[in-house]
Amino acid sequence: TPGQLTDSVAEFCVAQLISINRGIFSSTTMTDNSVSKMKQVTGTKIGIVGMGEIGSRVSQILSSAFKCEIFYTSRTAKPDIEQRDNAVFVDFVTLLHTCDSILFTVTQTPETTGMFNWKMIESITTPISIVNISRPTTLDTTAVVIGLQEGKISSITYDKFYDEGT
Repeated sequence: TPGQLTDSVAEFCVAQLISINRGIFSSTTMTDNSVSKMKQVTGTKIGIVGMGEIGSRVSQILSSAFKCEIFYTSRTAKPDIEQRDNAVFVDFVTLLHTCDSILFTVTQTPETTGMFNWKMIESITTPISIVNISRPTTLDTTAVVIGLQEGKISSITYDKFYDEGT
């Protein structure tokens, strides 16, 4: 439903980002030690993969409400979004190397299926959190496991789960 749920999906994406960085779902068992591991979202570097309607709205929310630095990759540069949100158009590898959190908001195409793969893990220099509101197949499961095992992915959330047929 293009154009109909943009705000709802964008808000969900931002909520997922806050949740995984602040440990909201584990807050009932929080200890002083777990508090020190939490990361705030305000002022961080956010990478958005896919700057369509949803990515654009997420960028607007994070840049205005949370003063985040926005980096993005997309098929084409978006000068209007760059102007509005002070966003920077970069390639995917630079995004992984630069940002604290990566948000996947792409549609499923042959080019986006498995776009985050084991080769991309090499580009991550500091642990990142990942929010994937795209299809689960955007991220290769092997890459995710390797990233988590190597500590290159600090946290990850999907809005859908892997199952047969996805």
